[in-house]
Amino acid sequence: MIEMVRAANFYETDAMGIVHHSNYVRWMEEFRVYYMKCHGVPFDEMIKRGISSPTLMINCEYKNPVRFGEAVKITARMTKYTGVRCVIEYEMRNAETGAICAVCKSEHCFTDSDGKIMILKHKAPDYDEIFKRVVKEENETETGE
Repeated sequence: MIEMVRAANFYETDAMGIVHHSNYVRWMEEFRVYYMKCHGVPFDEMIKRGISSPTLMINCEYKNPVRFGEAVKITARMTKYTGVRCVIEYEMRNAETGAICAVCKSEHCFTDSDGKIMILKHKAPDYDEIFKRVVKEENETETGE
């Protein structure tokens, strides 16, 4: 499983001294770029090939607050890939205590440089194969098969 650990920055906190809810979405995006690169699909290469991956949906359940300086361990898995869309589910935990801070989900589609929806296997069959394999492997790991 791919993971990333990052510390909460002071500028990410709100007047209550906890990380503002909007920053969890930024962390998801940060992690998604890293996650894709680890699976052999770097964002800069996608862009050079005329492929974008806009966000269609974000869902976050906030469980425990994160405060300035606390480290958060982010993990994720791609739970769905259709060739046109994918869904990534994230878990954010306090790196020291293991407490769940947030459980999130994002859905993305693939578009060409004109913003038109694309079927990834037609434009980038190599990426299509990678995403199919990732979903299969990660869902087998999750279910213990």
